[in-house]
Amino acid sequence: MEKTPEVFSDSSSTLVDSRCSKEEIKPMPDTSVDDLVAHLFSEENSAIRSTPLHNTLNRPINEYFISSSHNTYLRGRQVAARSKLKGYIATLSQGCRSVEVDCWDGRDGQPIVKHGYSLTTSISFRSVIETINNYAFFASDLPLWLSLEVHCSSSQRDIMARTMLEVFRSSLVVEPLNGSSQKLPSPNQLRGKILLKVKVAQNPEPLQETLAPEYLNLDGPQEDLERGDCQDLPGDLLQSLAVYGASRRLPKDAEFDTHRNFIYSVSERNFKKHTKDHRSLELAGTQHLVRVYPDPNRVDSSNFDPLQCWRHGVQMAALNCQTEDFCKSLNQAMFHGSLGYVVKASPQSTQIRLQVDILMARGLKVSTGNEPVYVKMKLLAPDTSNQKRRTTTMLVQGPDVAFDENLEMSVETNYPHLTFLQWSVKTMSNGRTMPISSGIAKIDNLKEGYRVLPLGEPLNNEGRLLCKISI
Repeated sequence: MEKTPEVFSDSSSTLVDSRCSKEEIKPMPDTSVDDLVAHLFSEENSAIRSTPLHNTLNRPINEYFISSSHNTYLRGRQVAARSKLKGYIATLSQGCRSVEVDCWDGRDGQPIVKHGYSLTTSISFRSVIETINNYAFFASDLPLWLSLEVHCSSSQRDIMARTMLEVFRSSLVVEPLNGSSQKLPSPNQLRGKILLKVKVAQNPEPLQETLAPEYLNLDGPQEDLERGDCQDLPGDLLQSLAVYGASRRLPKDAEFDTHRNFIYSVSERNFKKHTKDHRSLELAGTQHLVRVYPDPNRVDSSNFDPLQCWRHGVQMAALNCQTEDFCKSLNQAMFHGSLGYVVKASPQSTQIRLQVDILMARGLKVSTGNEPVYVKMKLLAPDTSNQKRRTTTMLVQGPDVAFDENLEMSVETNYPHLTFLQWSVKTMSNGRTMPISSGIAKIDNLKEGYRVLPLGEPLNNEGRLLCKISI
């Protein structure tokens, strides 16, 4: 790959302003036309910020949206796919900060991971934990949540707990950082740490005691955690390891426990019912978190729209990350450059005006020449109708397609921090509209000026769309 000339800085794309007169526009010294074009279409001139603005990591962890996955162990349809370690590797490599481990009794006395009551295959619990340990902080060092769905007997629950203590060692959070689990620490305080989400009884006692020191000697030899020690462990070691992740069902009467924090698990269907009844899931003034997961009837492992979850304050919108669809792309745009944690913002009525001059598409991969193509843009906000605009149709007669057309959109929303721009290049074939490539980004993450929008989906196209963006 050719390197972009270093004469350009990040502000170079805004040097040429359409509001300037011809006399004010002066060429940059020692810069050729080829260098200018190379810079304009380079990755360094991307319209998407590499890191979000104002994303502090020092607030309590319940004040963040967290990149979360569902059925992480699957690589296909949830009724007949193979359970694979590659699911965890791929998801963690993408920066996801919450993975699911569905645990069942193994026939040989060792717990296994699989999708229950289906034709999916299984993998050993230990191999899953070892894989997670190897890749937990590959893409992000911010805290990783393990959402444990436990269907095991008491003896195999103990094996699960002992295995995680042995493998994760000092990375596993086994006691509150400040001596109490009622106040949640920040992502910064939990860097490099692994937290467990485990379902507990509906009326547990407040967490007042920590595990005895002999069970937390994680720097000692692994022999300290041999099977023979099982009978000496506390009553339910696994449940006691859910220091910040004790999981419960959402109470019907909305009377939330105030003794300690919980993660409330809600199905997609119940979430929709809950929000339809105008009951908030933000749990204002509490330390609780909410995790929404796809309905079991999504046998094709499709996804729900996470945007409505975020609108209602849900921290963990758990998606089927093995499925490449718009909802996954939206989730990736939400957490782009954030290391998996995006701080919440209070609703604020805002008028967003967006002007995009569509100049040229480069690198489009179409099957034949002379194909009609056009650019479509969509402004998405969670509390209003989507705004759509498109260019006129142009014929593809080479690697570049010039549009030179202005698209303007505006939307009034209470959630400017949850507003997105989607762009796509489409073609017409036999009277049908076919997508060539597309992309999506948060409005907050867009840069102004002459920039390129990447075209990477759905055909893994490496093309780029040169635009002038004004917000």
